[in-house]
Amino acid sequence: MLRSLIEHLHSTDPATQRSALVEALSLRRQDSSDDLFLALARLLFAENLVVRQLAATALVQLDCDRPVVLEDVLVSLRDDSTQIRENALRVLLRLPLGEVHRPAIVSLLQDANGLVRLRAAQVVWKHFRDEQAILGVVLAGLSSENPHELAQACQLAGEMPQQRQQLTPDLIRLLDHPAGTARSNALSALFRLIDDQEQVRSLAASRADDPDVVVRLVAARPLRSGGAA
Repeated sequence: MLRSLIEHLHSTDPATQRSALVEALSLRRQDSSDDLFLALARLLFAENLVVRQLAATALVQLDCDRPVVLEDVLVSLRDDSTQIRENALRVLLRLPLGEVHRPAIVSLLQDANGLVRLRAAQVVWKHFRDEQAILGVVLAGLSSENPHELAQACQLAGEMPQQRQQLTPDLIRLLDHPAGTARSNALSALFRLIDDQEQVRSLAASRADDPDVVVRLVAARPLRSGGAA
């Protein structure tokens, strides 16, 4: 079955490629192989936009971590499609990167799309731990009106305790955001940034009656554990 699927992915007919890609999206991670991932990566250069987008999505959904796709994924960072650039960065989170790859990733910190910028910041943070390079992107993300960008920015902020002085004011502001997801993400990030357990408990108690159930659940964790979020 897998061999037949790979053969169809190698077809030059866009309809056959799309059909094979839909089938690939239904696979389990353990059913994959280097040959499958390489066939998907090669479709990142297909003329048909939908084929390229499906190929990038499949690499993400199958949790591709095979170095065999690295060079193709790096090239796809230059694709005109925002979706493809974002998914390529999500794949790069799982791949081994070195300093030679850094400029291609860092360049996307200036991307026109906010979510792409934040995905690039995730990759820079995971592989290079360069807080100064990504701080501006994270701060901008914390002021975004896009809920996906806000979520990614909060996640990154919570992993940067050395920048707590600059990040904390925006996270505290987000505790009054009208969207419960923004409040819960900001609260979770603050719990990871604050190193004074008494402050953590005080903050948790102040949010225990939030109208959003997820916020209340996040607030309950340090209260149950005596301060550790």
